[in-house]
Amino acid sequence: MSVAVSASPPPAPAVEWAMLADYVLVDNAGKLSIIGIFDRLFAAPFPSLHPQLFIVARWTGGPSKAEATEIRAWSPGGELLVGAQQPLEFGPDGKANTIARLSPLPLPGPGDYTLELLAGGASIHHIPLAVESAPS
Repeated sequence: MSVAVSASPPPAPAVEWAMLADYVLVDNAGKLSIIGIFDRLFAAPFPSLHPQLFIVARWTGGPSKAEATEIRAWSPGGELLVGAQQPLEFGPDGKANTIARLSPLPLPGPGDYTLELLAGGASIHHIPLAVESAPS
């Protein structure tokens, strides 16, 4: 008698952590350095452009699996401001980092912005970004 054993599907991609920063780099040994972590920007006048920001995220998923990821930046009014796609390769331990540079980021006005992380077309994680008028 033979028993059919079906392999369980690999785990769905998930974000372990994600943040916004002024700069992110990876050294020759693979060590990740995140510089200037923030969740709030000040700008004036509006509309404005933030010259550069980095989004860094730690993903978990199927070991040695490839996944298509995407980042979308949304205005407080729900307008898509910018989007970027990036391939993701999970390591044998099922973990991977993504680093994306958004330059420039349009800021039509003050309010609560959202940076959305997607994998395989599915929304996985949201990073809030508060944008305020710069004090005069």
